[in-house]
Parts: sequence; C-alpha cells; structure tokens
Amino acid sequence: MSNVSHPLVDSRGLGATSLALGGISLLFFFMPVFGIPIGAVGLVLGVVSLVHSRARSGRFHGLPATGTGLSIVALIMNLALSGGLSGAFSGRLVHWPWR
Repeated sequence: MSNVSHPLVDSRGLGATSLALGGISLLFFFMPVFGIPIGAVGLVLGVVSLVHSRARSGRFHGLPATGTGLSIVALIMNLALSGGLSGAFSGRLVHWPWR
C-alpha cells in the first residue's frame, strides 16, 4: 500500500460534513421524510472519512467518529419515530377496549 494522499478526499472535511449532517438530521427527527435521507448521507460520509483517516494515518480521528456516531443516533431516532407513527396511524398501536 502506498502512502500517497489523495488531494480530492480530506477526512477532516468529510468528518465535519458528517457531523453537520448528523446534527441537522437530529433537528429533523420529527420529520423522518427529511431526517432519514440526511442521516443516511451523513453516515456514509462519516464511514468514508473513518476509513480514509485510518488508511492515511493509521488511527481514527475524533471528528469522523463523532459524525458517524451522531448520524447513527439520528437515524435510529428517525426510524423509531417513523415506525411509531406508522403504527399510530394504522390504528394497531392503541388497543381500544370498548370497541
């Protein structure tokens, strides 16, 4: 493996972008239509940044790891809320004993 760095890929920039998208996805947790795609893009960028920083310097950096973690938490919250809302609108979430 060569230690040639690719000028088009900067792990700090991708990590910062992942962190920002994870935060934005957390802000949109009540609107999973926006939160899920934003969180997914943040997760992909965070993983790419983690792999790139690991290959380049041999260790993980804080910004890509934090961005990846925040994107995972945001995706879990968005998916849980979208699953809960779909159950609430279908009428199967709440059992009405008087029916």
